[in-house]
Amino acid sequence: MSQQWEVVRQSTNLSVDGTGSQSRVDPAEPRSAGFWRTVIQGVREQLGHTSDYEEGPKVGEAEASAAAAEYARTNALRPTPPAFKYQMTAPAKVMMRWRGTFWPLVIKRYELYLYVGVHVFLVAYAAVWREDPDRSAGEVLWGTEAWMIPWTTLGISLPLMSFFLVFFIGQCYTRFCQHFTTVIAIETSVHESAMACLTHMVDDVDAPWDVVRYLTASALIIYFRTFKLADFKEAMVDVSEFDRMLNDEREWLKVDEADWEKIMGWPRSREEAKSYTAELQHILGLSNEQPSRLATCPPLLTTSEVDLLRQYPGGMMSMVLQTWALQRAKKTGKLPGPLFNGLQASVFKLRAAAYRVRQQLAMPIPLPYFHSLNWLLNINYGFYTYALLYHESNLTPIVLFVFILITCGMREVAAALSNPFGDDDVDFPVHKYISQLRGVALCVHKSNVPIRRPRASSSPPS
Repeated sequence: MSQQWEVVRQSTNLSVDGTGSQSRVDPAEPRSAGFWRTVIQGVREQLGHTSDYEEGPKVGEAEASAAAAEYARTNALRPTPPAFKYQMTAPAKVMMRWRGTFWPLVIKRYELYLYVGVHVFLVAYAAVWREDPDRSAGEVLWGTEAWMIPWTTLGISLPLMSFFLVFFIGQCYTRFCQHFTTVIAIETSVHESAMACLTHMVDDVDAPWDVVRYLTASALIIYFRTFKLADFKEAMVDVSEFDRMLNDEREWLKVDEADWEKIMGWPRSREEAKSYTAELQHILGLSNEQPSRLATCPPLLTTSEVDLLRQYPGGMMSMVLQTWALQRAKKTGKLPGPLFNGLQASVFKLRAAAYRVRQQLAMPIPLPYFHSLNWLLNINYGFYTYALLYHESNLTPIVLFVFILITCGMREVAAALSNPFGDDDVDFPVHKYISQLRGVALCVHKSNVPIRRPRASSSPPS
């Protein structure tokens, strides 16, 4: 979970634990302006804002969750993470990059400094010792050959370390791909359900939106709980997260029209769209009417629905919402058995994705394996720190530095890939996924442009 979200949670102390109980204070209890002013000032101080907070015309829960909204807005507008956007045809350009590579990860690790530092000291000491005029001819720093590690013996532990490291990387990348497949399953489940409802509930305005909003809220709760599980915290839904589902997405993010349209997926600005429309009219004879770009993402839940939802443990909230969606679809009576079964299969896929991501995060790479890998790495680093003295070269620290940099960097990259829910450059832009999921409302909600087949006045050309 991000720093901003954690600051809001700690400052308000209004976390819902999934069983309906709260810690110390009740989020439903009215709070005074002084209470929220204190909360906001605490949030600002913990986030590094030194100026005093000036009270505006309104002070309430929306103010207390401002930091969470700012974090979500920043991530929703963030371009494709650098780790996912590069050209394999430009290897030299890739080598010069910093963000999205192993550099930011490996420079934090002690191995790079401890072993190289010790080796530099030993090399410097050996260089001074060799210049000693009292040294006997043929004498070496370590005394006799019996006290030097033979290079042939290093071939015993090095292949074993390489095998462990490569296997570890493979397992972590497999987990990364599984997590990405789960994220795809979450989004496609909502899309498939929306398509089924729009196809078979044509005459019902409200039912398709009810089904979609319940499933979207279910997906959001999956992500909210995943953030905390990935950060080894108790999986719960915070006040700011319920606040997000109870409000219009654009109003909650507090973004302007241009940024909102970018989040929703329009690649061109309105000015660029005008030129594009004129070009289409000139070349293809299309209409010169500008698309309306209606993009309202209404609240997903009502306060009464949240009250009812909180009667269940946090791990069941997504299942409850998915069940509400199926019950609402069945109530319409417009989905015969086979069609309802198709919708039900999409909802079950969403449920399976929720369970899968939770269990994958709860079962990391086994500790004994990771423990053994780190022992192997450090043992080899120690061996090379000493054995490289045999060459009596002043450049061996560079060799050791590169060796530790590559092997330690591969371990760090693998560890980052195994848990892609966070703020690292290799992590998924989940808040962008959340906003795009809510964007399904553009195709379903009556305030936008619900999908309807056009009724052409004439048959299409053959």
